[in-house]
Amino acid sequence: MKFAKEQLKLYAITDRSWLAGKTLMEQVEQALKGGATMIQLREKHLDEAPFLQEAEAMIELCHRYQVPLIINDRVELAKKVGADGVHVGQSDMQLARAREILGEEAIIGVTAKTVAQALELTKALMKKYNIPASNVIRHFDVTGKLCPAYWSGRENAGKWEKEFKSRLVEPDYREVLKKRAGLLDPTLDYLAAYKYGSDLIRKLATMK
Repeated sequence: MKFAKEQLKLYAITDRSWLAGKTLMEQVEQALKGGATMIQLREKHLDEAPFLQEAEAMIELCHRYQVPLIINDRVELAKKVGADGVHVGQSDMQLARAREILGEEAIIGVTAKTVAQALELTKALMKKYNIPASNVIRHFDVTGKLCPAYWSGRENAGKWEKEFKSRLVEPDYREVLKKRAGLLDPTLDYLAAYKYGSDLIRKLATMK
């Protein structure tokens, strides 16, 4: 599936600790119905055979909604099941090696835990794909992590707040997200139920 920036509107990551009596597939389909535009299958401890079975079923489900499936860490298995891409950590596999295995069309995300790592990754991608500086996205998710191409770091969150938050007049952030990202009420209700739901909705609505 070809990557488009619109697929970053709502990136959902699976987590079995939040199933609340449902199956993982049921939770993922609920997210898809609510407007998720990309799904990451994160299974750190599942053995290969059940993982492959689960990943194949989830690819079919995601593609039914025209949404790409990203596999966390397990690059070789992602290739085996035909996933749309992977997300790798700094200690899992180098970006170049993952690209070599998956090919040029795959979506590949890399964790950046420090400003130096984020800058190194961003500069490498800018050079490889001839991306102008004006196209580099700068924004935070609710935890201050990299999202999606450049990270200023948690230590600079105060500068971000000073630059952007002071300009806001506290709009109806739910309505902003509906118009901006096409999110539906079930998804917004799900986000609002999260421990820091109101903060999350505000951050999503105001990110640049």
